[in-house]
Amino acid sequence: MGAGGAALVGALVTGLVAHADYNSLQRQCRGNLCPPSAEDELDEGKTLSVVSTVLTIVGVVAAGAGGALLIVGAHESAEEPPRAGQLSLGPGVTPLSVSGKIAF
Repeated sequence: MGAGGAALVGALVTGLVAHADYNSLQRQCRGNLCPPSAEDELDEGKTLSVVSTVLTIVGVVAAGAGGALLIVGAHESAEEPPRAGQLSLGPGVTPLSVSGKIAF
């Protein structure tokens, strides 16, 4: 789940930077026409928006897989481990008896 959380944080950061680029371009561009000086910012915004989307998908999948493994692992560890053998000492047919059994 940690990797999924890290990917989601990265998605948030890159998404915020892409959004800031978008707002800046809205002020610089008129309609669909942008000045040549805005070309680098336009390329950066497009790249960051794709990276943010990919990180969001990866983060959700990784966090979901981590959560599923956590739930499955908690369920399996709650079961009592199998015993290889058992030895008892106490009263029995005689005043003191020793008995044992082996389970496979």
